[in-house]
Amino acid sequence: MYRNIVYNKQSKSICLLTWDKDGNRVNVNASYEPYLYIETREKTSNISLFDTYLKKKSFTSPSHRYRFIKELATDRIFENIRWDQQFLIDVFMHENEKPEFTKQPLKTWFLDIETYSPGEFPVPDKAADSINVITVFDSLTKSFTTWGTKKLKTPIKNCKYIFCPTEFELLQKFLATIHAESPDVLSGWNSEFFDIPYIVNRVAKILGEKSCHLLSPVGTVYPRNIRTQFGREAVRWFIDGISCIDYLDVYKKFSVGLRESYKLDAIASRELGERKVEYGNINLATLADEDWQTFVEYNIQDVNLLVRMEHKLRYMELLRMLAYTGLTTFESAMGTLPVITGASVIASRKKGKILPTFTKNGSDGQYEGAYVGEPQKGFQRDIISFDANSLYPNTMITLNLSPETKVGKIIDSNSDEVIVRLETGKVHKFTPDKFYEYVKVEQLAITRAKVLFSQKQKGIIPEIVDKIYKSRVDIKKELKVLKLKLSKMKKSDPDYTDTDTEMTRLDIKQFTLKILINTVYGYFGNKYAPIGDADIARSITLTGQAVIKQSNIILQEYIKDNSSGDYKDKNPIIYNDTDSSYISIESLLKSKDIPFSENGIITKEAILEADKIEDYLNREIYKWATSSLNSIDPRFVFKREAMSDSGIFLAKKRYVLHMLDDEGIPCSKFKYTGVEVVRTTMPNSIKPHVKSIIETMLMTRSLSQTNEKFQIVYDQFKSLPVEDYAFVMGVKDYNKYADKCTHFNTVKGMPIHVKSAYIHNLLLDEYNIDKTYERISSGDKIRYFYLKTPNKFGVKSLAYKHYLPPEFLEDFSPDIELMFDKIVYNVIERFYEGVGWNLRKPGQQLQTDLFDLLAI
Repeated sequence: MYRNIVYNKQSKSICLLTWDKDGNRVNVNASYEPYLYIETREKTSNISLFDTYLKKKSFTSPSHRYRFIKELATDRIFENIRWDQQFLIDVFMHENEKPEFTKQPLKTWFLDIETYSPGEFPVPDKAADSINVITVFDSLTKSFTTWGTKKLKTPIKNCKYIFCPTEFELLQKFLATIHAESPDVLSGWNSEFFDIPYIVNRVAKILGEKSCHLLSPVGTVYPRNIRTQFGREAVRWFIDGISCIDYLDVYKKFSVGLRESYKLDAIASRELGERKVEYGNINLATLADEDWQTFVEYNIQDVNLLVRMEHKLRYMELLRMLAYTGLTTFESAMGTLPVITGASVIASRKKGKILPTFTKNGSDGQYEGAYVGEPQKGFQRDIISFDANSLYPNTMITLNLSPETKVGKIIDSNSDEVIVRLETGKVHKFTPDKFYEYVKVEQLAITRAKVLFSQKQKGIIPEIVDKIYKSRVDIKKELKVLKLKLSKMKKSDPDYTDTDTEMTRLDIKQFTLKILINTVYGYFGNKYAPIGDADIARSITLTGQAVIKQSNIILQEYIKDNSSGDYKDKNPIIYNDTDSSYISIESLLKSKDIPFSENGIITKEAILEADKIEDYLNREIYKWATSSLNSIDPRFVFKREAMSDSGIFLAKKRYVLHMLDDEGIPCSKFKYTGVEVVRTTMPNSIKPHVKSIIETMLMTRSLSQTNEKFQIVYDQFKSLPVEDYAFVMGVKDYNKYADKCTHFNTVKGMPIHVKSAYIHNLLLDEYNIDKTYERISSGDKIRYFYLKTPNKFGVKSLAYKHYLPPEFLEDFSPDIELMFDKIVYNVIERFYEGVGWNLRKPGQQLQTDLFDLLAI
């Protein structure tokens, strides 16, 4: 097992942080020379994945190897992977799948700091303000330790409080503890860009730059310049021997779906039903001056929320699982390339082969995407969705897609001739009959990208994908049992919470495995992937498209053959979305006089018909894959996902269903896909109001009843505070626009939310409250709203970050009518248009015509 790995440039050796046989945490030093392989004509014992001979070349250091590669004339080299991953694979490739490999627990420190910042908000790079509190939670001792510069009045349970008369002493004691305790993982909320850089820079300022290295168990701390997702330049600090893992990034990686806000308070409320400590509308510096006890409790609670979330979600366990899968560091496992590359190297070695790692893989990242069909718009009844289980992974297995199994490509074909260019460069011409004979004899799968893959031996990529896929299937079986159990329980039952928690944990784990196997597909289209291959990427997507299109043909045939009279001509295919087919069985059921549901429960007869359709679909798709793709191991399997009595389809990837059955489990719930009520731009407090209109529309199909609900929502909206309906948006390229503005004269083309953020920052200065409220910058999540005009400064909109300054509301009023139009009316209007209804503006005189009275 390993906890971390460090390379010593001076001694050119490896320090492996691990455990001894008795479970004691130890550091082991070992000599190491990075290496790679290059092809040679001489016979050697080193065989590539392509069955060519290889010569091993070792280097004195990673930088020496890098210089050699830059001067190399070929793009095709072998096992040129990161030094740390190469060493870990050498040592642990036969151990990482054993249960005992993860038996020793990691020592994780969850951390949060506070600064005394009565002026401007603290900036990590400057670290101008003193650190007055640091709290850590140790996952091994299950206890909190807090260092603070004032004495506590009352001890805090399960917390060792260390009083430090000065910041100098606080930093000294913290450094001494972290150096002695040496946690494996250091994690906090936004710790990568705040807590860790602030600590490093503040230590350098107060104790001297050399003291910063005491953070590391091996005495090395260093920065690297990176670019964030918003394009902002930032400095990231690395502490050798400790994995610095930002829990905010971990949460974004593993959680399902986007969140309106990624503030710790909002996420903790969602996941735990808990909040940060409330301290009123004052800044933290004032709180530290006036109520030190609450200030410290506020800091400890921030750490406690992280601890509680990890206890529930087990995201660090998932990260460790990914790291061990690819035998890479925990920090590297936050990305996908190192995990897939490592797993591929291991699989290749176990076959006695050495993996290619191209310096340029030939992929430009551009290739066809998934098939998404145009829906039959409007109301739909008696809907079943059939989902192709893990379509892309099973495409890889079905076609045996792997670098070493690729034989060639069809470069031209017509009724008289098929021309194939082999990977060796040779070109062969066949008659269609001879080509058919050739692919049969050679056991070649033919992808929809016209690429040929050998099926004589299973490729390393299908092996990896199949293994992960089977693990996910096993977890999903457990999950289904728990879901069924939970559906029959009441929240008051003693085991409800534990069952729900375990169900959540398994759901996250299966979702993580789903993402992992699906990233294998993305891996091949990534131009930075060591074994990326555009032919494989296109083979996956184009064949996936063909599978879904063929499912349409099969389903249409079945419904038509089993319907009668006027129902035979109705197209049952409502929609296709990447790996799913949505059909209506209304015509089939009416032909047989079978009700879809009774009293909100799917009838047994309807379920039996759905099962017959599923069986037929899978039999026919198997035949198609065998004959059309020449696959000897077809894995395409469709499962009934949901049965819905009613739905509204608006456009591609935009629909709402009322589900009565979810994967065989009875339910009554609404599924929203792609519409505004599931987007982060719509405030959470408004979503229930908008949903109430849509659900009335869907369940009643009555224009008059839906109009009544719409009017109620309008009346409720007018009484809401602006915080409830302000738009939510992330700010990007703030300085690009702000630098071109002159006071309140903004630049043309400036996005409305960026302009609103700029106005906010100007008003902080105008009202002389810039020391009380934080300025907005690129990367921030904000809320913004339209204003009534004219107003004091002639502005049309305004944003805020965490809190709307009450000083602003003295001179500005939200334009409630315009906000309602933007947030509610425009959304509902699209639904009305989708079903052929007309929506009137609220407040307008109601005109009832014959259509309104007869609408159903």
